[in-house]
Amino acid sequence: MECPACGGALTLITETYDIPYFGMVLQSTFVCSCGYRFVDIFPFEEKVPMRYSLSVGEDALCVRVVKSSTCVIEIPELGVRVDPGPASEGVVTNIEGILRRVESALKTAIRWGDHEQKKKGKKILKKLVNVLEGKDAVTVILEDSRGFSCIVSEKAVVDAL
Repeated sequence: MECPACGGALTLITETYDIPYFGMVLQSTFVCSCGYRFVDIFPFEEKVPMRYSLSVGEDALCVRVVKSSTCVIEIPELGVRVDPGPASEGVVTNIEGILRRVESALKTAIRWGDHEQKKKGKKILKKLVNVLEGKDAVTVILEDSRGFSCIVSEKAVVDAL
């Protein structure tokens, strides 16, 4: 397979994980010597479309998250919605990892946005930093039409889509 960044050859690395409350998954990672990397997660079992939500304060930052490339992430209190696209990756991480990815995307948007977008982005970023520092709480929602994503916590609210 050809690297979309440089045209070089991609290397495929696969690993399997047994994730509690979720089951066996296959993680596929494509890497290139230029630094390009793409990851996706595929469960071995057929899943039902699901919606997970969790109130996130300082005590929930370490909660495990499985996010597939088909997952929508929402954080209503911040007005954040991340829709999957062609470059969407699957990842096994935790709530803090999801919030750090949102933080990185916000910083990029602030850098490239117009005056109003920068102002709004900085306001959202400040709220997000407060959550990461345990000063505030938000709700993290994962919706996956293929059922491949989950929040691994007994405190998560789970609904079929």
